[in-house]
Amino acid sequence: MTETVGHKKCAIVLLNMGGPDSPETIQPFLENLFRDPAIMRVPGLVRPVIAWVISRLRLKAAKDIYATIGGRSPLLEWTEKQANALQKQLMSEGATGFRFIKTFVGMRYWKPLPAESVAQVKAYNPDLTILVSLFPQYSTTTAETSLKAWYDEANRQGLTSDIRHVCCYPTHPDFIRAHVSTIRSVLDETEWRAPVRLLFSAHSLPERTVIETNDPYPDQVQATVETIMSYLDRDCESHRLCYQSKLGPIKWLEPRLRDELRQAGEDGVSVLIVPIAFVSEHVETLVELDHEHRDNALAHGVVDYQRAPALGVHSDFINCLADVTRQSMEKSSAFCGGGHQHFAQEDSDCSSEALRAATA
Repeated sequence: MTETVGHKKCAIVLLNMGGPDSPETIQPFLENLFRDPAIMRVPGLVRPVIAWVISRLRLKAAKDIYATIGGRSPLLEWTEKQANALQKQLMSEGATGFRFIKTFVGMRYWKPLPAESVAQVKAYNPDLTILVSLFPQYSTTTAETSLKAWYDEANRQGLTSDIRHVCCYPTHPDFIRAHVSTIRSVLDETEWRAPVRLLFSAHSLPERTVIETNDPYPDQVQATVETIMSYLDRDCESHRLCYQSKLGPIKWLEPRLRDELRQAGEDGVSVLIVPIAFVSEHVETLVELDHEHRDNALAHGVVDYQRAPALGVHSDFINCLADVTRQSMEKSSAFCGGGHQHFAQEDSDCSSEALRAATA
């Protein structure tokens, strides 16, 4: 712990994408999303116009979707619960080298946006700030854009504390244990009428994005699935990794969840859906998986359809966040659990110095 000797206050910021907090905020949330160059890869001069148009074209459908869950996203509440649990865990351990630890929430596309969360951290005046991505697998479209936006705003506001970050942890033992625990619980508590096929579902990406950015996301998601399966001691009929939430006509990562559900119906098996890249309940689990894909599965003759819950504040997942945060404290650098080269300078870490340089 020599690296933190003399430090008194540590700020920890959990980064997530955010979601609308009322029907009136759905349109600006969507506009913020499509204004992001990591999401909408078009020239900067036309991106704001395209974002404005798309956010309005999709507004009615989006309002209908959010109406299913009360007209708002629960993502902020879940992220706050995770932040509180992480703070409690780190303080109870009493071995971080810091007298005071305070957690914050920073969202990419809706409140608290980077300007607000950076201002909150600056007012706290910490000796060290650690950004913790709540995207377990690293992607340019999730963790990278969230980290870049926060570092950029920290530079703009003149936040002077040392800043480090945790970019990913796709095979961290506690992250894997959390998933294994939730899967086993559903397997054991359900009276299955047919052999069970595990369908690990992750948010899809355009194949062009993966190729152009050398995005490590699909490889890391695959690594998560393979590691989980190596720990499961109960046989299932089979398992598949598939993708959901495709938008537009271009080619996205495959196989699609809807196609795997059709195949499961043809094969006469039950399915257990595991949201492998989402750690909080939100519209893609509560609406897409629990309503749209359930209806699709039953229409195709799937015998039983169940879903494992998102990890939320599962004790093993909070232990994972606490461990990677501690490691970032101790290493005096970023924590990268995926071994990829994004932002790397002299090693495989996603260094805060490189991120600062990229946003300066």
